[in-house]
Amino acid sequence: IDYVTDPLTGTPLTLPPWLGWGVSMLWIVGVTNAINLIDGLDGLATGVSAIICATLTVIAWQGGHVMGVCLGVGLLGGLLGFLPWNFPPARIFLGDTGSLFIGYGLAVQALEGYRQAALLPFIVPVLALGVPILDTALSIVRRLRLHAPIFSADRLHMHHRLLETRGSIRAAVLQFYFLTACFGLIALSFTRLQGAV
Repeated sequence: IDYVTDPLTGTPLTLPPWLGWGVSMLWIVGVTNAINLIDGLDGLATGVSAIICATLTVIAWQGGHVMGVCLGVGLLGGLLGFLPWNFPPARIFLGDTGSLFIGYGLAVQALEGYRQAALLPFIVPVLALGVPILDTALSIVRRLRLHAPIFSADRLHMHHRLLETRGSIRAAVLQFYFLTACFGLIALSFTRLQGAV
């Protein structure tokens, strides 16, 4: 992130390099780990990431960001090719390496599509990645409230709770896909606002 745009005047404000790099690294590490955290059910991280990737690719295409489109098409092709093997009951699994790679790819794709951090350009990728970001934020708040270590594992993530109520991995995963698609449609609708792309 090289600069931020003043939402009142529209003038670009150049960020100091250390701050731009710091915010960019925080975004990459956060999104990478958010995708890793939702990889708790067969096909969940793959399908959710495919929906997010498709959303970010359309947004990058609307904004004329060629690198974001190229990254998105490549990652989306890999995700859609892998999904039939990973959908419940899974025959092949992502593992930490796969989910971390996908999270990194989505974080970089979002940065490539949005180089500035004005209010609307910043909100659009956050909305597209809303489901993993929300799950991660809720996990951190829950662990802080319970005085548990932030990095400790538990079975209280959104997908675990959804699995308890639905009773079927396939039903829980499909409901997560629907929620992610809703967030993606909201992100796409935000791109129609003035100055969002």
